Amino acid sequence: MKLALEFRKRIPFLRLIPDKVYFDLNFDEFFLPDDEINELRKSLESMLNHYVMTYKTNGFDDKMPKEKHLCFNLEIAELNVRQMKILSDFESIAKRKGVSFCVYRKPLKLVPQIDLKAFPRY
Repeated sequence: MKLALEFRKRIPFLRLIPDKVYFDLNFDEFFLPDDEINELRKSLESMLNHYVMTYKTNGFDDKMPKEKHLCFNLEIAELNVRQMKILSDFESIAKRKGVSFCVYRKPLKLVPQIDLKAFPRY
C-alpha cells in the first residue's frame, strides 16, 4: 500500500485511476522514478500530450493475471511517427537505468473489462 501511494505521489495521473482498479495492480513491473527519470517522464508527457508511466525494462510478468497490468486497464495512446521518435529518444536515455516508458491516452480512459474465463485462449 505504501508503495502504491508513493507512485501516486510521483506520477499524478495515477490518481485518476479508481482505487478499486489501482490498488489491485501489480506494482512489481513499475519503476519508481527518481528525480532524473521523473523529469524525463514529465517532459515526455508535455511533448506527447499524453500520460507516461515508468516501467522496469524487463518487469512485465506474463504469468500475472491480465487485470493486474496497467496496460490491460488503460487505453494506450496512439502515437504518430514524430511522437514515436521522441519516445524512442527518451527511452535511449532511460535505458541505462533499466527504465522504459509506456504512453497512455489523454484524457485517461479505462478499458472495459471482460470476463476472461469466457475466452480460454487468454
